[in-house]
Amino acid sequence: VGELWLKDLGRAICHLILSSKPSSASTTMKLLSLIIYNWKDDNSIEVLACEELSSFSFFHRGPIREHIKFHSRLVVSRTQLGRRSSIQFEQNLGMCHSWVHPQGIGAAVLIDAEYPLRVAFTLLSESVRIFLEANRGKWEDVQKDTLLLCPEIEQLFIKFQDPT
Repeated sequence: VGELWLKDLGRAICHLILSSKPSSASTTMKLLSLIIYNWKDDNSIEVLACEELSSFSFFHRGPIREHIKFHSRLVVSRTQLGRRSSIQFEQNLGMCHSWVHPQGIGAAVLIDAEYPLRVAFTLLSESVRIFLEANRGKWEDVQKDTLLLCPEIEQLFIKFQDPT
């Protein structure tokens, strides 16, 4: 019963995330998050996160953030080194794309169904490249979720909010 309840809660949050209308009328495509991980096949470790949740009410942001982190970590952990993967949410609500660099840095983006695939993977590859250059020697031995600052990636995330 507990597992079924959790699955229903996940579906409800996912639906809320990807079906609500953004606060600005200028953008219909949503880039909700970019999370970078020190890849582990059992449980990847978060080292950087960017998110845009301003279109959601304050009270929904916490559960939405946790849902995003859970699914992003799960998708990255299940992606093999040097590979890409894409997971489509039920009812075509959106996608989680991931890529794991051969050096062991993985990244995931959570986007709506309208956001272009090519643009999402460009963001993943660029952010991983920048992260590897900026944080050489800082991420390899991280054992728990940590925030390694990288202003270049934050600017890249802002730039990719508009994929056109």
